[in-house]
Amino acid sequence: MMNYEELIPVYRIDIKVILEPYTFDIAATDIMPLQPDGEKYDPEALALYDEFIINVLSIFDYYDFVILDEHQSPYSKSEYYTLVKRNQYEAEDYRYVLFIRISDHELREEGRSGTMKYYSDRANRLKMPKSKNKQIWRLKSVIVNNNHFKTYEQALDEIEKRLGSQEN
Repeated sequence: MMNYEELIPVYRIDIKVILEPYTFDIAATDIMPLQPDGEKYDPEALALYDEFIINVLSIFDYYDFVILDEHQSPYSKSEYYTLVKRNQYEAEDYRYVLFIRISDHELREEGRSGTMKYYSDRANRLKMPKSKNKQIWRLKSVIVNNNHFKTYEQALDEIEKRLGSQEN
């Protein structure tokens, strides 16, 4: 027979952890100003912007563009890319040179004629074949802020639409 006085009570605690799927889609996130106070860069906004730039590069790759040159403005976080289609690059015969500008601000009005001259000169230095008189070029400027695109996803869609229309 069992002696109940010698039994040790056992307590069981049943803990249920219910995990909800957490998805953070950076591309669908509202675009935050890079410099909300007009001076210091917001690290979180800058991280989102940098990830957006990486996603843009993946679109260049998907549409088979070769990056001839890339640089960042010394005055802002504007990114500049010079592209040609891969098949034209390999054949050394560019139908056009595509300049992409990604920025959180507009081109300045007073600089438009200088901008035109800069891109025209740059395209002619890059022309292929070199025997061409002049190289055709196109500028695509994508401004990512609340005035143009509310989310990075919208901006990515716009870039994809613009690059897709440049097929040849």
